[in-house]
Amino acid sequence: MVTFYGYSRLFVDRKFLLPVLAAATLSHLTAALLRRVRVPIGLAAAASLLLMGFVVTWLCYRSTTQYGLPSSLTWDGFVAELAEGLDRFRHDRAPVEPLTSYVAVSALAFWVVAFLADWSAFRLWSCFEATIPAATIFLFAALLGADQGHLHTTVLFFFAALGFWLMHRTSRAEMSTSWVRGHERAGVGRQLRIGAGLAFTAMVSTAALSPFLPGAGSVGMLDVRDLGGGGTRTTRSPLVDIRQRLVDQREVVMFTVDSPEHAYWRLTALDRFDGRSWRSSKPFQRVSGDLLTVEPRPGNFRSVDQEFEIASLAQIWLPAAYAAQLVTGASRELSWNADTSTLIVGRDTSDGLSYTVNSAISNLSAAQLRASRGTVPTDITQHYLQLPRTIPDRVHSLASEITKAQPTAYDAAMALQEYFRRNFTYSTDVAGGEDIDAIEDFLFSAARAGYCEQFAGTYAAMARSVGLPARVAVGFTPGDAVPGQPHSFVVRGRHAHAWPEVYIAGAGWVLFEPTPGRGAPNAAYTNTDEQQDSVVATANPQSSTTVAENPPSDPAASPSPLNSASPTTVAAERSGGAGRDTAGPIGGWFGLLLCLAGLLLIALFAPLAWRRLQRWRRRRRCRSSADRLEQAWLEVSESLQWLGVRAELGETPAEFAARAQDRFGESLALGELAEILTVARYAPDGVDHAQAETAWRLSLALVAQAASTAGTGRRLGAAYRRRGRSNRPT
Repeated sequence: MVTFYGYSRLFVDRKFLLPVLAAATLSHLTAALLRRVRVPIGLAAAASLLLMGFVVTWLCYRSTTQYGLPSSLTWDGFVAELAEGLDRFRHDRAPVEPLTSYVAVSALAFWVVAFLADWSAFRLWSCFEATIPAATIFLFAALLGADQGHLHTTVLFFFAALGFWLMHRTSRAEMSTSWVRGHERAGVGRQLRIGAGLAFTAMVSTAALSPFLPGAGSVGMLDVRDLGGGGTRTTRSPLVDIRQRLVDQREVVMFTVDSPEHAYWRLTALDRFDGRSWRSSKPFQRVSGDLLTVEPRPGNFRSVDQEFEIASLAQIWLPAAYAAQLVTGASRELSWNADTSTLIVGRDTSDGLSYTVNSAISNLSAAQLRASRGTVPTDITQHYLQLPRTIPDRVHSLASEITKAQPTAYDAAMALQEYFRRNFTYSTDVAGGEDIDAIEDFLFSAARAGYCEQFAGTYAAMARSVGLPARVAVGFTPGDAVPGQPHSFVVRGRHAHAWPEVYIAGAGWVLFEPTPGRGAPNAAYTNTDEQQDSVVATANPQSSTTVAENPPSDPAASPSPLNSASPTTVAAERSGGAGRDTAGPIGGWFGLLLCLAGLLLIALFAPLAWRRLQRWRRRRRCRSSADRLEQAWLEVSESLQWLGVRAELGETPAEFAARAQDRFGESLALGELAEILTVARYAPDGVDHAQAETAWRLSLALVAQAASTAGTGRRLGAAYRRRGRSNRPT
């Protein structure tokens, strides 16, 4: 549990908590159960791995199950998520969003660690080695996690380790014969008191003195989080936060801006599409002042200064008109990516930050874009034409049909834009998502309705399929002008927006607007009027079945594409099924809870079932009357453990029977059975068949009497209690 607490420093929220904690807990319970019923370690490992697959599926990929069982979609989703997770792990810097890939791998890791710890602690009885698996995860989180809480999590971990070592050694000593007979509890109690005092003293001393040690507050000589790129960093898609904000914080002020011109205030560009979501994969470098750009500047542009004051973005991104070329006045460390023209703060969020940006805003016209000539750079084509192989052929065919008669790249991009604006409409009443399945549903369903993420993402994917380098930009529309201050704008959550950008040789990255009801400033070449969501739009219940050949020009008359209930994360909803509920009748959280309840019942009564199976197997191995007598006595002695009577080492059957009868009286007729067993063991001729049958009937009656007296609860408790000494009296 302490390791799990320290592990939380890797993530920005607690969405990972239930799956990972459930995996760790169930793994411990499974390992304990298999150990209690004496399943061999090889078989126990196989059973644990099998159950791990089912549990992680239910926790992370339940939408891909069929009737509660893993399907081919489950495996495909896991492989895809794992590949994405490995790719992003090389760049992401904690704390990060708990994507499905991270949560699934974390659940698997905690499951394996819990099983290995149980194996080391209670099968091998290795004290120190049992803490190594948990220490490995704790060290991983300590090296890569956020800086907050590093001291108290470290102190808690070492205190937990000391406590485990103390209890483990004490438990081991209690099961041995090292204590003087009759003084076991006194010895154990003294060991626990002394050990607990030492552990508490060590913890308090560490917590109190470590902050004052030389170098305790200094920066480390090596930051392992920067080993991959010398301070560069890759961040998650801002759509994750923006979409949630659009639902819950529509009227919350994100930032204010003073600018002689209004524009789309761009946060970043999402350059990579993996079939599940659009995201950013470019590294950032620390920067101040001039912003180095790597793209060609159009010949016709003007320089515009903007002064931003960030209120509640709660993100690392810094808005700016495209394309930023100079930043001043920032009181925090900034980082810059020239490929996507993106500014971010070095740590934490941009809330409360003020800064000035100078941007080069182009004055491109349709004629200039048609006349643009040149060759698209190789690095642009190699990166911005990539598409997953799973893109359906009919998506490419549709894009080819729309653009086939267009003479220039600009005309092809405009043809795609007009196709969406003329044939699609907003809707807040359709499922969200920008994965491949969502693209197909968006393009080929009868509704032809979607959100701006779907318009921008689908446009960019179709553009790439016909050879137009494209990406998805995320940011905000101009916002509401402040009365009496024509150059001041208040940008709220409802102004969040996404749009595609296409690379045109000789002109660079050019904005297009396929979303109906939206129009960018300073973009006359798109043949659209400037429009944005200036009032709170309401959902249109009929929009999911309406196809708008000519969408209304008034944005207030059309529902906003950004009003839907947003998933918590972009990547978390991409798990094979990609946003569709393909679970069977037992799917969902109710099915998961039902399955876990069934597993709990099985785990609860499995020890009794296992004891019955062992008893049946031992009976089948009896070949003689003496064997049956020994088996009868063993069953009786095991049954008396339910009542708290255990056989002592070196105790004869008669002594054991006398001690049991002293406790329960003559109602427990154990003496006759003990007498027959003694004769069978030591008489020259043993016992005849009739005596053996009498002893067997006595044993069955005694077992039934003990079961009736003990009840189910005490029988279960005895089954789970580890036996440190032999149960069979001599």
